[in-house]
Amino acid sequence: MSSTLLYALRSPTTTLSAKLSLASSSLSLSSSGAPLVASQVRDWLLDTLLKSRKDDSSSTILSRPCWALLDHSLLTATGLGPTPPLPIFIAFLQRYSDQDESDADLVGSVGRVFARLAGGAMKKATVDAVLEGYAELVKASVKVVLRDNDDRRPWEDLADHWLKAFRTVADSGKAGKKIPLHTLANLPSIVALLPILSPDEPFLSALLQTLQFTLFNLENLRRGLARESYNAASSSADDAESASSELLNALKALLPTQSTLVQQALPTLFALYRTSLSTHATALFPLPAKTSFPTASAFRSATELHAFSKRRALAASWIRGARTLLQSLSASTPEADAHAIIAAILARLSTSSTTPWTGHAHGMTLDELPSALWELVTRRWLQTLEASASTEQLAQLAAIVVQCLSNPENPQEISLHATTARLLRRADFYELRRLQAQIHPSLLTLLSLPHLTSPTDVLSSLSLKKLPKALRALEASRVVEAVATFERVAKLVPMEYLGKGLRNDLIERALALDVWITSGQAGENAEGPAILAHLVNGTTTVDPATTKVTIDLYRHFVQSSVIVYTGDKLTAPLEAYLAAFESPLAALAKRAKKAPGPVAPDELAFFALCDVLSSSLGDFASVPEALRSTIETIVKAASKPLGKALVATTAAIVASPEAVWDCADLLDGCRRFWQLKDWISGTAEHDQVEPFAAFAQAALGVLVDHAAHPERLEVQPNSLRTCLAMLDLLGFRIARLRALSDPKKHATGPFETFLACHLAFRQGLRAVPGASAALLSNLKRATSTSTLREYAAALAGISAFIGETVASETAANQIASLEPALEVALVLLRDGPAGSSRLSTECLSDVLRHLSLLLTKLSPLVGEPVQGAALAEALLVVSTFIEGPMLLSRQNVSSVLALVARMLQPSGPLPALPASSTPTPASLTSSLWLSLVTTVDHLVRHRKDHISPLFPHLVATLAPMLLALRRAGFGTTGSSSSVALEDADVSVAVGKRAEREARATFPSWVWEGGAQGVGRAEAKAVGRLLASLSAKTTSSASLKRKHGATVDNAAATTTTSLAAPLSKHAPFILLPYLRACVNVAAPIPSALRSELQGGWFEVMDAMGKWEREALMKGFLGEEEEAEKGVLRGMWRTWEKERYRG
Repeated sequence: MSSTLLYALRSPTTTLSAKLSLASSSLSLSSSGAPLVASQVRDWLLDTLLKSRKDDSSSTILSRPCWALLDHSLLTATGLGPTPPLPIFIAFLQRYSDQDESDADLVGSVGRVFARLAGGAMKKATVDAVLEGYAELVKASVKVVLRDNDDRRPWEDLADHWLKAFRTVADSGKAGKKIPLHTLANLPSIVALLPILSPDEPFLSALLQTLQFTLFNLENLRRGLARESYNAASSSADDAESASSELLNALKALLPTQSTLVQQALPTLFALYRTSLSTHATALFPLPAKTSFPTASAFRSATELHAFSKRRALAASWIRGARTLLQSLSASTPEADAHAIIAAILARLSTSSTTPWTGHAHGMTLDELPSALWELVTRRWLQTLEASASTEQLAQLAAIVVQCLSNPENPQEISLHATTARLLRRADFYELRRLQAQIHPSLLTLLSLPHLTSPTDVLSSLSLKKLPKALRALEASRVVEAVATFERVAKLVPMEYLGKGLRNDLIERALALDVWITSGQAGENAEGPAILAHLVNGTTTVDPATTKVTIDLYRHFVQSSVIVYTGDKLTAPLEAYLAAFESPLAALAKRAKKAPGPVAPDELAFFALCDVLSSSLGDFASVPEALRSTIETIVKAASKPLGKALVATTAAIVASPEAVWDCADLLDGCRRFWQLKDWISGTAEHDQVEPFAAFAQAALGVLVDHAAHPERLEVQPNSLRTCLAMLDLLGFRIARLRALSDPKKHATGPFETFLACHLAFRQGLRAVPGASAALLSNLKRATSTSTLREYAAALAGISAFIGETVASETAANQIASLEPALEVALVLLRDGPAGSSRLSTECLSDVLRHLSLLLTKLSPLVGEPVQGAALAEALLVVSTFIEGPMLLSRQNVSSVLALVARMLQPSGPLPALPASSTPTPASLTSSLWLSLVTTVDHLVRHRKDHISPLFPHLVATLAPMLLALRRAGFGTTGSSSSVALEDADVSVAVGKRAEREARATFPSWVWEGGAQGVGRAEAKAVGRLLASLSAKTTSSASLKRKHGATVDNAAATTTTSLAAPLSKHAPFILLPYLRACVNVAAPIPSALRSELQGGWFEVMDAMGKWEREALMKGFLGEEEEAEKGVLRGMWRTWEKERYRG
């Protein structure tokens, strides 16, 4: 029933009244599913009301049935729902207060709904939205209360709930200093509301509590007293701005228009101020710290007297300020005189003098007057100008602000530009509504050039055969100047303070300017503005030479128009973007006929439009007919020139293979346009496939040929982009063939071709920075969307390739080629499609078997540095296979342990290295060591179910690992605490014969890495591995259950540990370590032993009495007294550190 109701409510053909009737009946009939049905009805109603708030002609926001049904649904609905309710209530306040009719039932329903949603609505909303709602509530309440109809009582109940929720947000500290500033900005509505409310009404009490909380809270009072104390200490007490003086100054700004209301509000506000001082007296007025009293009562009396004297002084200060205010009220200047004074100030500010002010009134010159006057105006009198100046004077003031938009050389000086820069960073400046209304058009006028106000206009002009006269006459110097102005705006104006409309206008103009510049029509000296990303996300690190940001931003605008279409069913914004392309790609065909080259910005924008249309509009048949016709017309107009361009480019690529490097954008555009045509044609193949396929085939052949010669790709800056675009095109075509064929019969060849191309590009681009990560990311996307047949074929192919490489007689020379194959296998194993676990496990078994064979074949050669390094690079990839625990069967775990043990086995006597050989670097040795340790550690932590029966294999792996730690101690006595081992007192001379014998006891790659190859960090990793042997972890039984195995629920949630097998096998782990610590030629240094100490404590915790006796008296012989001494020291340290609870 819930799904049927959901579909009915979302139907675009059903009227609102029918939906309301259906929802009401569903609520009445539902019983056990009442919460679910009620939640669906609630979410639909909130979504409907949210959409209707944007339409001024819609009456849904004032629909009594909607709100009544919403009230009913909230009785049983659960949760909060995805739709933010606060914008709906704000829209209701605005719309209801503007109408003349009253509806008490409607207001009552809204009040009950808000009472239930208030907490969630305020928590989910931003601070600015909460403050906007508070301002709209007060403003609307003035209108509703003045009407004094039957809706007044429910309206006051609604306002009471609203103010309680608002105080909760304010109490959370979320808004900070914004709340007092916002309350002062709303004083005109507040002082108008206070006299018309009755003293016994709850609304008045709630409003007064809110005013007291926002204006005279503890933090605001404390900040004001701190400013007063500071100014008093600096002999400028008249400049102190406490909470009371801020309020009085704000009231003074209201005198020209609301003098009577200000006079009526003064007693009430003073009472709030006095009450707040009394409430917070203890915190505000503490006694001096060094004061002492004989008794507690004396202390209380002194505290009360001190607080009383402070409160009396502050009350006197309020009275003086109020008296001054009333005097100004009785002798207020007429409006004409106020305008005359403001005009004189603006005349002084409009002079051309830019001399900074020294800050001293004495000796100030006439040239310093504009800077001094502007500093005083911005500090104190902007509120007065906002209230008293005429519209024309505010426009003149806005012009002064806009003209001073420049980055000052000295931000700390007092000059017109520096003061303006500081002003633009103040939040309260953007609260001056009248002044901001004048600044916005002035700013847009400053940043506007003819025909460059929107990207749509620019693209329309570029698509014409001849540019408009205004654009042809536009000088490059004006474009450069506009770019500089944009950069100044981006640096000086905080984007988060601007309204959404102004910010979008700025972004649209910047995008239009960038499209014009990147088209090459603006002149050689014009560079693209590097401010687009700053306007979008607050950063300025944009390369002006690229068009990626421009196209991405254009895509954002197109997607916004699609959202408007899908949400509000308005096609006009989207049609405006479509209309910009009357004859798209015509210039591309002309250029391709001469020689293939880069795609122009307007053509890239067209391809971006194609991508958005095909991916965001859903089914083409559901698009309105008029919009469908427009899209088909544009596609038809672009098909012919694009076909000509592809034919010409194909011929150019065949004739000159180097031309393919200019085709990255064309390959990407071909894919997007092909996708758009497929979207229009539906399941059927569209026409004109031949030029697309021929172009793709020619480009693919040339790219694969280039990939066989890596030196060609290394010198081409677009090689990576071109190869990625080719892979994207292949991936799209594979997906299209899947859609056109039977899932059980479709061929796997295209996907195998894609995989082969990826391997070829991986080999050719191995020296290009970032190529490996980009190619692997592309392969992940393709692998995750493949079918099981394709996936199985790909696994078989890559496994066969690795097997053939290993089995070949020249395997030793092909080790480097295994690395990309192993990385591809890793992606296939980790990112396969759903249901591919069995295939992945089988393939991993094959890969591990091939690697085991490779190690066997390379054992005679593993001592050669080049072969050892290449083998290390290839086997580094092995450890990452185990990131997916379910790929590891018991056989796989055994194979991994065998591989690690084989890598750590001593190489034995080896011939001397040639003089021209290069030893394995210490960094490579360290990387391989950490990789092997991490591999074993991952197995121990995640597959204890397999490790437990294979514990002897684990012991056989840990023993050579511990023995290899001796490398850092070669040539020392083993008592060094330094990893570098350069101290003369611990170093010993070692002969060549002893060195050869010691070298035979290490893996060749460990020996060649030197003393730095296996040091502290590597020993610490082994210590963590030892500690994990006794750690409890979640069993993998829960993972098995996900893959279809039958597992008991209790067993699925149990934790397992290796403590039992560890207890029995601990002596076999400790024995090789003890002997390694006292090795004569290469002992384990004490610095590395200290890193292992924490791991050994865990092992010794698991040992029992008999295991200790067996190790001390059975495994260690009488002649091994040194080993026993090391063991006794370990026991003593363990006894001190072990837990005895």
